[in-house]
Amino acid sequence: WKDFLSKKLLGSYEVEGKHYTIQTVRVMPQPFGAFFNAALGSDGKVSNVPIMSEVVGVIDIGTRTSDFILVDGGMWKEDGASGSIDRGVSNLVDAVTKRVSEKHNCELSVLKARDAIISKEIKVFGVTTDITNIVDCEASQLATFIVHRAKAYWKNGANIETLLLTGGGSHVFKKYLEKAYPHVILTKNPSYSNAIGDWKWGVAKLYTK
Repeated sequence: WKDFLSKKLLGSYEVEGKHYTIQTVRVMPQPFGAFFNAALGSDGKVSNVPIMSEVVGVIDIGTRTSDFILVDGGMWKEDGASGSIDRGVSNLVDAVTKRVSEKHNCELSVLKARDAIISKEIKVFGVTTDITNIVDCEASQLATFIVHRAKAYWKNGANIETLLLTGGGSHVFKKYLEKAYPHVILTKNPSYSNAIGDWKWGVAKLYTK
């Protein structure tokens, strides 16, 4: 897929009357952005020197997938230490929505379900109703699945010096992942950490030219 994407993107383009030529393409796993965000400053220069020589794991819990990468000395390790699963926040939303419907006979929209997962409350006939048990149960089950896959890649993670947790669902699952990986760290702006890191990496490339 990397070669396929690279070939598709190479070439000349016209955007809003301006001409651009893409000469080189580098395809990277999405969670690599969180690593760059932790390692680089807004000027593209290294702001976290120690992390550049460390073994760093990144768990990125997104809407539909959870991704795992291992970075060693600033380099992405592809040899069985990185991967992805089709499990994410949407699975938790679906599970909570189903449980709420069964227990409270109340249908939640996706947006309402997302809010309920954070607040652990819903309104039933106008009355605030606690759903902490439902959210915790479903989140714990999904977190167990995520941890199981992480252990398939990294075992107990003892060799990982810094473990970053990012993505839109990271704040929900952090307390569960900490049980398996007590050194896991929630990234700054986890919903946007990958994008910010990719931007910093782009700035770094411009800076070094």
